Amino acid sequence: ISSGIRERAAELVSLDLGPRTDREIEQRLRQEIEQERFTSIDRRLLSIRDDDGLVSPASGDAFRQTLHQGRLRKLERMGLAEEVGAGAWRLGDELETTLRRIGERGDIIKTMHRELSGKGLARSAADWA
Repeated sequence: ISSGIRERAAELVSLDLGPRTDREIEQRLRQEIEQERFTSIDRRLLSIRDDDGLVSPASGDAFRQTLHQGRLRKLERMGLAEEVGAGAWRLGDELETTLRRIGERGDIIKTMHRELSGKGLARSAADWA
């Protein structure tokens, strides 16, 4: 259901604003590399994972390969992926769940900060951690 709603919303936005350019799409994907939430790159990595849970980001498309490699490095720093060989990565079993929880927590902190700032009670994010 949620993917149908998402697709319909994207169609409506495209009708209003016009389709996104390739450059806009590439820029958005590059921004996803460092995000601490579940991204479309993560979704793609999970879809190409083999039965042993391994991902090899090598592909014919250099841009996508760069995205995958960058994202895997970020996931490694977060403890959610591990390089196990030349170009082979093992994704954590709880990758999607963990990233979704981190994203939700970040959204909550942003909302709280926005509300407090609007009332003149701004605090740093560290105060909430």
